Amino acid sequence: NNSMDRHAKCRHFVEQILCLKGRDDLVNKLVARYGELTNQAVSQCDFVTGAKEFLEYFHGRFPVYLLSATLQEELDKIISARNLNKFFHSIYGAPVNKALVLKTLATLNSASVDEVLFIGDSPEDLFAAEKAGVQFVGRESNRNLISHRTPIFSDMRGVKKYVVQKFGLQ
Repeated sequence: NNSMDRHAKCRHFVEQILCLKGRDDLVNKLVARYGELTNQAVSQCDFVTGAKEFLEYFHGRFPVYLLSATLQEELDKIISARNLNKFFHSIYGAPVNKALVLKTLATLNSASVDEVLFIGDSPEDLFAAEKAGVQFVGRESNRNLISHRTPIFSDMRGVKKYVVQKFGLQ
């Protein structure tokens, strides 16, 4: 469940699967280890095809923000390790209410919701965009993002091409 934080997931595993109630020490140990493994994997993995080119193309053209279900502290470390800070106007990690952040960013940038585009890879991202009333474009992932209401692309090259055409950019 992408909308459930890892602490809740680990607690469920320890208490419901392992039937070990009151083992906060084990829950905390699992959460910490999960964070270490995730940070290492994400910091070293390949970029999604076209992602770096997307960021380079839009850098300086529009304010780009990052909204993620990854914990803020870990997200900051990952973005720094990958030298991506310069591409984002601001970074919002968990806990984050994506719909509220999207509305707030529209207001801060004096943009109508029609001028805000949220690119996401999960059903939760699509839901946040719909709740905020902003446009959405999906990138396929293992999170079963299926929608007949919005375009979905296999990689960021497709997303970039779509955004360039939609907004009449060169």
